[in-house]
Amino acid sequence: MGLSDVQSGRKMKPLAIILYGVEGVGKTFFGMSSPNPINLGAEPNEEIDGARFPVCKTYDGYIKRLDELLNENHDYKTLVVDTLDSVEALLHKQIVENDGKAQSINTANGGYGKGHAEADKHLINMRDDKFQALREKRGMNIVLLNHSTKVKVEDPMTPDTSYDSYQLKLHVNQKGVGALPIFTEWVSAVLFANHRIASTEKDGKRYVMGAGERVMYTEKRPGYFGKNRFNLPHEMPLSWIDFANGVKSFYNGVQPVTPEPAQGRVSASHDPSRECVDYVTPILGKESLDKFIAYTQNNYQNFEIITTLKETIGILKKRGDNEFTKKVIDYISDKCGTSHDNLLTIKAKAAKAAGV
Repeated sequence: MGLSDVQSGRKMKPLAIILYGVEGVGKTFFGMSSPNPINLGAEPNEEIDGARFPVCKTYDGYIKRLDELLNENHDYKTLVVDTLDSVEALLHKQIVENDGKAQSINTANGGYGKGHAEADKHLINMRDDKFQALREKRGMNIVLLNHSTKVKVEDPMTPDTSYDSYQLKLHVNQKGVGALPIFTEWVSAVLFANHRIASTEKDGKRYVMGAGERVMYTEKRPGYFGKNRFNLPHEMPLSWIDFANGVKSFYNGVQPVTPEPAQGRVSASHDPSRECVDYVTPILGKESLDKFIAYTQNNYQNFEIITTLKETIGILKKRGDNEFTKKVIDYISDKCGTSHDNLLTIKAKAAKAAGV
């Protein structure tokens, strides 16, 4: 040891981040858009378009899955924990059951915070022995998804004033100890996802409105917690590509951990619209296929459009008429652009024609 050990310059490592947000904002979609992801957690995952473990029913079962990722051969590049708070709930359930007498984590091990103290030890071991080991030994990114909750904040910087703020739905006691800091202090970014909203005043009344646009916030504000070590803009689209490109810029040209376009479209293992393109490829001619690929590429970050497109493809599959499929796909490519409403209209017409 000595001064020869001193290092300088930024060194890019596999990412460790948290994305938390309101219900239905697209947390899972964000996580599963990361490089070669595998989904693991206690949330229902049957609708996920990608690799996933069966839903974990116990905390020990969840840890076993992490050991499999550590020790078995695979080429997954990102672990998507969906969700961290659901895993915490499994752990609390296990501690209560092992106690035999407790009715909740608050009374486990004799109460007085002892149940939570045991949980914290398990979570620290999971963080250091599993998550960090996956980064160092297997080169995997760690994406922790989490639900949000609203808390009342009494900020000493604003005496006699309190306000509501979004926070991660993880345990933390009055001393600031618990699952929340165990993970937020470890990761390099905590991103808050929400729908963009705006307020306006008319006739003395204030109205709130929004068009469903999904965004994420990378820095702390009174209304939510956030942080990042990558000098990201305060507000960004809820998009893995935008996030990864921001990380790439921070590292000044180091290869980002993000899917790269191949032959005009995102590589198949990362493209959320790939099943749509794969279905129509043997049906469409080259010109029609190229137009449809261009349409999906223009919209692959739009959660609503991709979801509705998949539903429309499902309708076409049920009908099983290639000529009908060609007409619908050409109309989508030519007329929809980036309009979700236009796509919804086409979906409705296709469903009616198909008798669905």
